[in-house]
Amino acid sequence: MNAKLLGLPVILRTNSGCLGTGHSRNNHVVSAARNNHALSYDDDLNPEPFWSSLIKEVVWSLKSLFTFLRDQPSQLKYIEWPSFQSTLRTATLTLILVALLIVALSLVDSALYCMLSWFLRRSS
Repeated sequence: MNAKLLGLPVILRTNSGCLGTGHSRNNHVVSAARNNHALSYDDDLNPEPFWSSLIKEVVWSLKSLFTFLRDQPSQLKYIEWPSFQSTLRTATLTLILVALLIVALSLVDSALYCMLSWFLRRSS
């Protein structure tokens, strides 16, 4: 039976290197209990230098960005643009709703102002 399925603590120790995370650093999980919020690691290797890892991250990010931008022109054919009538209806509805919201907030503001001035005159 698998200990993880039973809800028991998992003890995992590897000497073969990475645990499949794709990073170059070796992490060895000593224990991961069910209610334990923090994993404890037994690292016997020095961490990668900061500048080296920073440069790797920047290069990977730029590569990913250029791949994304290269694929964008082929994705434009899948976009269904709205018609002029649909855009006009949506813009009109938006303007009407904004105008109604302005009126409603102005009414609430005026009512609160009147109530406050009435309260202040009465208490003086």
